[in-house]
Amino acid sequence: MRTRRWVLSISALGASFVIAACHSWHVEPLDPVHLFSLHHPGAVRLTRADGSRLVLRHPVLSADTLVVTYWVGTQDSDARIALADIRIIETHGFSGARTAALVGVAAAVVVAASVRPCSGCACD
Repeated sequence: MRTRRWVLSISALGASFVIAACHSWHVEPLDPVHLFSLHHPGAVRLTRADGSRLVLRHPVLSADTLVVTYWVGTQDSDARIALADIRIIETHGFSGARTAALVGVAAAVVVAASVRPCSGCACD
């Protein structure tokens, strides 16, 4: 019974790592106008001219401004960020390199766990 709980715990932990590894932020080479004309990302991470970072959910491009609606207390509030104030824009998406690295580490752990030291046998 302990082995079963241990396996379930390790599996749950591994699944959370896989989910985290498969996605990451990617710098967009396109300017925001072209990015929003091609597709509408559900979230963007912005680095502003002053170096601060913001994560905006469901942003909408309106003329030369990104607009996002969010909850403050019990009412909607809008945040507006001028495109001229954006230094870097990133979107959240699949990361093949991070996923491959995680699969490699997981395979190494499985191999290491399956190799057991010789005890009580004639290995010498």
